[in-house]
Amino acid sequence: MQVYDYLTDDISRKIYLARVNFSVTGEWDYITKLPMEYRNLSADIIEFHRKMYDVKGKIAIFGAGGNGSSLIRGFKELEFICLIDNYCKNVREAWSGLPIYSFDQYLSHFGTDYAKIVISIFDREQCAKVVKQLIDGGIKKQDIICIPRDWRNNFSQYFDVFTPHANESFVDCGCYDGGSAFRFASWCGHLGYQKIWSFEPDKNSYNLCKKTLSVLDKCNVYPYGVSSHNGAVLFCGDGKEDSRIVRNMSSGNVTEVQVVALDSFLKNEVVSFIKMDVEGEEYEALKGAARIIEEQKPKLAISVYHKNEDIFLIPQLLLELRKDYKFYLRHYSLVTNETVLYAE
Repeated sequence: MQVYDYLTDDISRKIYLARVNFSVTGEWDYITKLPMEYRNLSADIIEFHRKMYDVKGKIAIFGAGGNGSSLIRGFKELEFICLIDNYCKNVREAWSGLPIYSFDQYLSHFGTDYAKIVISIFDREQCAKVVKQLIDGGIKKQDIICIPRDWRNNFSQYFDVFTPHANESFVDCGCYDGGSAFRFASWCGHLGYQKIWSFEPDKNSYNLCKKTLSVLDKCNVYPYGVSSHNGAVLFCGDGKEDSRIVRNMSSGNVTEVQVVALDSFLKNEVVSFIKMDVEGEEYEALKGAARIIEEQKPKLAISVYHKNEDIFLIPQLLLELRKDYKFYLRHYSLVTNETVLYAE
């Protein structure tokens, strides 16, 4: 079966080809050079994108972590000269080949007017502290650009393709902070909904969701992951978004958590909508929901960016279960993350 033939609109086909080419080559340009009209972005992300391309000269990035790397790879035609990091004591080289300086070292090398500085920190409180540090060090406010609080459009993701009907029931796999459950309830609006099942194996995130989602009617939160089977698995997580199931003990902060197959856990339930963002376990989790998909054909919103093979394997699996699914693809960030496959 040719997945391409099941894609419903031109946007989906463009994103599919970009995703396939990225998966095969590893070249970010296939994703980051998608026209803005093919990416569902929030206003603050679009504004940040504009500001970056308005810069005519040199750019330094404050923050040498993952966000800084994403900026370099996502805007590689811009003139980045270095990274700045408060944890850098000695000048060293980043993976990109750019030097990493402390702020004092940067000032001694370049002064205050040499480049625009982009702060690559999502946390607004920490970002504000860095802005003050830069201004106190002599950098002009107009030469400072802050990245948005997230790369992605959290507001419409998972819910901007489908139309709600009466008696929707929602399975939220990887509920993280509970935001998707609240957006589901809002999406249903005056129609209301039947039930919400939220799954989150990360202990810290589960405790947060248990508290925040207690105000939602007919919403149950479970401290489990989802996979193809019921049982115990290794899990790496500390309350962050990239908490995930792992296959060995060498991945850092590893503990053991329980996973469930949706087919057995929701054995006698009616399911109309399944959302999955489970950091690379989507394919296995869908296998564990095969009966529900075959018998009930729920709406699906599935992340297909965690593994390169997801864009091939996941839609193929769904078509093996239900040949009458139609697919949409949407992309919700400036970088390579946050591509969602919708099936209806």
